Amino acid sequence: MPDSYTAFLTIALVALTVFGMRIGGMILGAALSSGGEKTQRIVNCLPGCALAAIVAPAAMRGTPTDIAAVIVTFGLYLWTGRTILSLIAGVSLCLLGAHWQAGTFG
Repeated sequence: MPDSYTAFLTIALVALTVFGMRIGGMILGAALSSGGEKTQRIVNCLPGCALAAIVAPAAMRGTPTDIAAVIVTFGLYLWTGRTILSLIAGVSLCLLGAHWQAGTFG
């Protein structure tokens, strides 16, 4: 039973962290002016931050399929400029590669 309490506590802490970050982002967004060069530089960095936060940890595992997924994700983003399409491709490759390596594909 203690394991279930730890799991619930972990889920609650993660939820509080996520909501805290969202509230912090809203406060920061309200404090920034809607125009200007500084705000534009921040907005230009957001797609790269999303790509790095979601797909780049796969490179830390170092499996060939994960490294290929990272390369395809960033290559697709540079080629098309579409963040969501790149993220979907990268995460799909990571998932398919994990199933393929585990022998549960198909």
